[in-house]
Amino acid sequence: MRASTWAAPAEAVSKPPLSRDSIVQAAIRIANREGLKAVSIRKIATVLGASPMALYYHIPSKDDLLNLMLDATYAKCTFPEGIELGWRQVLTLFAAQHRSNLEEYPWSIAIHLDSREYGPEGIRALEWHLEHLASFGLDVRLSIRILGLVLNFVIGFVSNEDQESSLRVPAARAQSPVFAEPILATGRYPHVAKFVAAGIEPADDTAFARALNWLLDGVRPEFEKRAGPALKIKVPH
Repeated sequence: MRASTWAAPAEAVSKPPLSRDSIVQAAIRIANREGLKAVSIRKIATVLGASPMALYYHIPSKDDLLNLMLDATYAKCTFPEGIELGWRQVLTLFAAQHRSNLEEYPWSIAIHLDSREYGPEGIRALEWHLEHLASFGLDVRLSIRILGLVLNFVIGFVSNEDQESSLRVPAARAQSPVFAEPILATGRYPHVAKFVAAGIEPADDTAFARALNWLLDGVRPEFEKRAGPALKIKVPH
């Protein structure tokens, strides 16, 4: 088993001055500009005007770098205090924050789908949601399964958004999958033909909210049989 990225953060002095944060932020800028595949220790070193070996004092491997990049995406997550929240609001916040993060850092989708070590910011965010879902009578395993379900939905939705954006598809009409016209022309598949004519629904805020509500309606019985349909919890200051 490999050592944790956070087991002993390096504090080595190098020239020019480097830190884990400066390296991670440089990597994020490269990933935002050119994609995750463009990120390498050598490229980051060039951007920072340092030698690759100097970076390895702070971040021993590419795996450690990816762990740190993923954790940095959670740093902006903030949580409400002193208000009452229903379970739907807790899960909606989870979905909204992950959608925002994945849209800002689309390369992080690939890291989420890989086996990664979650660090302090990711753990902080997960702890908040697990704590509040526990208030509705859910055990940790069920909470994780529900959060995983919501996260998979968000990843799929954002991936579709990203594809539409890269294709420069107008918001009013997203691109439909390609179906063989000679087959549709036979008239034997009228519903598929109607779908092709209409085009798929654009991946916008309205579509996101509607699809998320469908998903939450599906998990609602798990909350109602444990805590009742109207229960809310107060988030402390």
